[in-house]
Amino acid sequence: MISIEEATRLVQDHLPSRRVKRVSLAEALGMVLAEAVTAPEPSPRFTNSAMDGYAVRWEDVEKASSGQPVRLRVVGESRAGAPFQGKLGAGEAVQISTGALLPTGADTVIPMEDTDGETAEILVRMAAGPGKNVRIAGEDIAPGEQVLTAGTTLRPNHIAALAALGVSEVKAWARPQVAILVTGNELVPVGEEPKPGQIRDANGIMLELLCRWLGAEVILREVLPDDPDRISQAVEEATERADVIVMTGGVSVGSHDHVKAGAERAGFHPVFWRVWQKPGKPLFFASAKDRVLFGLPGNPVSAFVCAVRYLAPSLRWLSGREFGWDTVKARLARPVENRSERPTFFQAKTHCASDGGTELSPCPKQGSHMLSSLLQANSIFLVPAATEWPEGKEVEAILYPWG
Repeated sequence: MISIEEATRLVQDHLPSRRVKRVSLAEALGMVLAEAVTAPEPSPRFTNSAMDGYAVRWEDVEKASSGQPVRLRVVGESRAGAPFQGKLGAGEAVQISTGALLPTGADTVIPMEDTDGETAEILVRMAAGPGKNVRIAGEDIAPGEQVLTAGTTLRPNHIAALAALGVSEVKAWARPQVAILVTGNELVPVGEEPKPGQIRDANGIMLELLCRWLGAEVILREVLPDDPDRISQAVEEATERADVIVMTGGVSVGSHDHVKAGAERAGFHPVFWRVWQKPGKPLFFASAKDRVLFGLPGNPVSAFVCAVRYLAPSLRWLSGREFGWDTVKARLARPVENRSERPTFFQAKTHCASDGGTELSPCPKQGSHMLSSLLQANSIFLVPAATEWPEGKEVEAILYPWG
């Protein structure tokens, strides 16, 4: 049996290789850039109007800036997507829409409200200054300028900006491919009424959604009977497609616990089995062919805690991020006692205290079978064996991936 720290190191040391993939913007949401992105063109793409109004030459309207109205002849219109085709001459104006191309010869836009709004000839009552209400091509982003750095997690705002710049594809770290295999003769689907001695499969959907939240692509989720041949076959099939195989149940010492043997028959080499922790002592981890397999306990809370502590940082790393967790320093809202001889992960909820600090409230029920903690908590924190901590002690909590 190994320590939490040793188990963490071994997981990190045996993770599969990361891959880079060129993807379209539509596929890229949530992915991590593997290389910086530079602008292929300027933004704005062309010099345009920031207002609805009239494009003019400053020399023709300068007097209006000192209170002397000026009359100009309207010679055409520039609309968004339909530019004015001619060249602006002396004493002329072109009606222009917001975002429309500034006509050749113009250098200033007079807002509609500063004129009489006529269509054939306008009276310019006021002119704020040369170049006003004009967006210059490239004033925001120049061609070749770096707009996103490698390591950026792509969000909708990033993708919108890249699309406007004409970037249609990016190089990103590929999403890890995950297969989820849940074992247990007692399991039935969520929508099915359990018979005596049966329970609904909560771990499968929990693990799938956790993996998807972390940026992985879940290519398979299957419930398997406690049959060693079927388990071995399923692991072999999953190995052909998945970078990470996540199993739950069947990793303890019972006569129907076949995951470890099934994984070895499928070509996986055990890295460790059993960690000196609570919950989740029977955690199993194995590797083969640039693949890894996590064998999580069957109790929902144990499976969830192990997934947060060991699987989540692994998927983060495979997705192009750092191996690790989002953590927060918080003070205990009430005393905590760990009576176990093993270091214990407590589920808890962080919240803002009245003084503006962060408090951590341990869930009242911590049993590995008690679902109420999954409904209440947003974090876990580790308490050493046989330790009592007073109210107000500052501790470090690992936040669930969704905070």
